[in-house]
Amino acid sequence: MTAGLSVACSQLLRRRLCAFLGNVGRCIATSADVIIRNKLSLPPNSATNFAEYVIGGARGRENQTAVVCSDSGRLVSFGALKDAAFRWGGYLLTKGLGRGSVVAVLSPNMVDYPAVVFGTISVGCVYTGINPNYTATEVAHQLKDSGAEMVVVFGPLLEVAKKAMAINKHDLPMVAIGPSDGLPNVADIVQDATINFADPAKLRHQVSTYASAECPSLVMTLPMFHLSGFLAISSLAILNGIKLLNITKFKPQTFIEILLEHKVNMMHLVPSLLNFALAHPKFTRQNFSHVDAVLSGAAPVPPTAVAKVSDVIAPHGQLLHIYGMTETLISHQDPVGDTRVGFTGQLLPGLEGKVVDLTTGEDLPVGQVGELCTRGPTLMKAYHNNAEATAATLDQDGWLHSGDVGRYDVDGYVSVVDRIKELIKVNSLQVSPSEIEDVILQLPQVVEVSVVGVPHDMTGEAPRAYITTKGGIDEKTVMAHVQQHCAKHKHLTGGVAILAELPKNATGKVMRKELVKLAAAGK
Repeated sequence: MTAGLSVACSQLLRRRLCAFLGNVGRCIATSADVIIRNKLSLPPNSATNFAEYVIGGARGRENQTAVVCSDSGRLVSFGALKDAAFRWGGYLLTKGLGRGSVVAVLSPNMVDYPAVVFGTISVGCVYTGINPNYTATEVAHQLKDSGAEMVVVFGPLLEVAKKAMAINKHDLPMVAIGPSDGLPNVADIVQDATINFADPAKLRHQVSTYASAECPSLVMTLPMFHLSGFLAISSLAILNGIKLLNITKFKPQTFIEILLEHKVNMMHLVPSLLNFALAHPKFTRQNFSHVDAVLSGAAPVPPTAVAKVSDVIAPHGQLLHIYGMTETLISHQDPVGDTRVGFTGQLLPGLEGKVVDLTTGEDLPVGQVGELCTRGPTLMKAYHNNAEATAATLDQDGWLHSGDVGRYDVDGYVSVVDRIKELIKVNSLQVSPSEIEDVILQLPQVVEVSVVGVPHDMTGEAPRAYITTKGGIDEKTVMAHVQQHCAKHKHLTGGVAILAELPKNATGKVMRKELVKLAAAGK
């Protein structure tokens, strides 16, 4: 794959792309296999700290741009990012925070966000990112559950943070990121020469061999509070010397123009953004033939969309499918140069996969459909403060049961065909039906409720509520109540339907599949 730049740069960009995306390689799989393995092993590294490993990749590229703000045009070089991160780590130490201390960040993507995260990790503190769309109640829950000892807050969200701490009856020290009044500010702290740098290690990570002035770029659309934005995008980009174009807030009227202005040659677009781009008159081959790769995950990409995107970024660009979970990180990806419609790639190096029978749990051979399971070093250790959920997801042999239904083909490509778990995936965010149900049941007129995910053109899935009532309430009232108490991605975008009774099985359990059928029939 080559970029639409000079011939001299094209080979470098291809090598950078392969380094960033990973050489997936060929999985070993035959019809008799029950365990699929990537034959490549993970590369060794001497890093003792994640921040050391990622920022260590900046050696030799200190003067190149690491992050650029699409709104203000502010640039942060790799060298400045490293200094800011370790200065922030030093600041945390002066406040008595260290290994095991939890620092919460309540903010949209900001240019200084990566420095805060990596600086936090550099001194052994734990980072917890909070969705900036959360209500005060939701923020309060995460602060309490995580045991946060400091909050880094986006200035306009200061009142939300204060209300959350009032709910918990526990004040926490706060530092502002972005515009603020009266609080210490990250931008000032990382420039304060009186604060010593944190020194988590000697940055003995191997120096990158790619030290050209030509720097590939990647648009930062996924939020840093989410694992995909933090790890799959920002961390891998910084590690591999790829410039991040930070977009604080998605603006439909300027999004495509920003991509064109900055000549972004790698884009991670969830299906909703992909659909938006395809509908835009400027998303054409003439404007975007310079793109090397469009990565898409979070939900299946329809074959028609695959064809359209591939045509726009032809002749050199590739649409790469990605599959994974917060619990596994990215586990599968199309190899560079080989995309298969209907599949979401192969296992990444160091990982194993298998399919088990939905009823018996027995291992199934290649080609048969069942629950997808993954094992390897990138799996989570546990769900925080939830041993029961951990035991239900991780078995004694180290396999993580995804709750997704799929199959492998003989070349080790995975196809995801359904979802066992009832979680609703809105863009890349998981929504718990029970959480929305609890909110709806606060309405005294509601007797029963069941929330299911329904297909949605822009978000992949959307929550839809089916309720039974005592009367005296309508659909709009229910939707407004959820909007008041839940973050935007949990709103009932899929609608509300009032039924005489909910469909149930013999044991009294609501049959959600019947509700999904009703939704498909427009009821």
